[in-house]
Amino acid sequence: MKSLFPTEIGSETTTTSEELRRFFSWSARWYDTFLHALFIGAVDDYRNAAAKEVQPHNADRCLDLASGTGGNAYAFANTYPGLRIVALDISREMLRKGRARRRGRNIQFVQASTESLPFKENSFDITMDSCAYHFFHPNRSWPEILRVTKRAGRVVDIDIISRFWNNPFLNPFLRPCIFYQRLHSKVQPLEIPQVDFFRSIGLLHTSEKKVTLPLATVQIVSGFKP
Repeated sequence: MKSLFPTEIGSETTTTSEELRRFFSWSARWYDTFLHALFIGAVDDYRNAAAKEVQPHNADRCLDLASGTGGNAYAFANTYPGLRIVALDISREMLRKGRARRRGRNIQFVQASTESLPFKENSFDITMDSCAYHFFHPNRSWPEILRVTKRAGRVVDIDIISRFWNNPFLNPFLRPCIFYQRLHSKVQPLEIPQVDFFRSIGLLHTSEKKVTLPLATVQIVSGFKP
């Protein structure tokens, strides 16, 4: 894949994998509590709604990237019991929480970076993420994501946008909780709209769907690997 990264933004100004690992390892202790507070206890309802909208027909293996404590993976496992899911995250502490809380489901937890995925080519029918797209470096993560996705396989980005996120009173308090890297003059690797980026890397039949729910909007962007 040719470089898609703006020349004026170098690697020294972007959030690195090691910074992400340190931050999410530190935040693992309160990550689920924060999300439940942000969505007033309904975060799993929104994850389940997203899973139902994706409808992975005839899919066998699914890779959930930046899975954290496995909430998105669990929603898909609960909605589609026959789907074999790998929940991948860079933080061991996040995965430890996931294993402890989400037992008894067809989920395998794997610690790894999206920049070096420990899977063979064409391994997954679906590769997906939930609220993590902006962390994936276009030149280091995305070649790997496409490599492990099967030909004609589906790439899916799920965003659950809380109505509180852009509240002018809460915004200064909420955003630093997750994106503290910005306080150090860091930018996230991907800021362009998901559907535009999916088209730019050659995904076919790209689509964007938004589902409006009481406290959040669920946005699902997908495309198929040629």
